[in-house]
Amino acid sequence: MAMLFILVLSGACIWGVTNILRKHFLKNANAAVDLMVVATMLGASVFSVSVQFIFLGPPKFLPGLWIPFGWYIPLSVAIQYLGIAALKMEDVSVVASLQGLTPIFLIFTSLIMLGEFPTPL
Repeated sequence: MAMLFILVLSGACIWGVTNILRKHFLKNANAAVDLMVVATMLGASVFSVSVQFIFLGPPKFLPGLWIPFGWYIPLSVAIQYLGIAALKMEDVSVVASLQGLTPIFLIFTSLIMLGEFPTPL
């Protein structure tokens, strides 16, 4: 349970720093929204692949991967684009709290796209 707490706490810290840096680059440095979306998606991809290779080795792609992957890419790009556009218009404290509702939306989208529902712990 302590490991889960550490993972959640570290994820929350990384999420907060990411939101503050996005706001800084969007307001103070006048970075384009498109550039921020590409940087965010590229950074997340490189981090995920690095963690996969370090801890689990190369991934094994099963045939059922490609349909959810096809849904995931356009949804992720749209979510990042809209989230960064919202950060450009509003304070981090407002946008970040609303983005915290993402897991709740994931329950409904997984039910619609995959027919899955979360199991009890």
